[in-house]
Amino acid sequence: MVRRAMIDGAAMRLRSAEVVIAPDTTGSVSLFGVAEPLELQTMPASAPVAMLADLAAAAGHRVGFLEMTPRVRSDAALAVTRRLLQARAAAGAEVPTRTANLLDVETQQS
Repeated sequence: MVRRAMIDGAAMRLRSAEVVIAPDTTGSVSLFGVAEPLELQTMPASAPVAMLADLAAAAGHRVGFLEMTPRVRSDAALAVTRRLLQARAAAGAEVPTRTANLLDVETQQS
């Protein structure tokens, strides 16, 4: 569900903030970018977004945020993602075609 435009946006945001975070729907992080070194050795692998933001702020780094993206790690999360794709398709918004096909979501592009 991470689009190329989001990655491009992260690169642009790193010009004005040393740390860029895209939170996910579980309170963790789906994308994390740094322009300056940041000590992460003490962080858990699935660090909460607030913990990363606190760490970056404590190091004196500016933090930029990107849009929230879903994380699919359970059947419930998969169902939410499918409904999100259905809503985007119904509205004529951009839908990742391969993902929509895998989840049997009808799109105008399918």
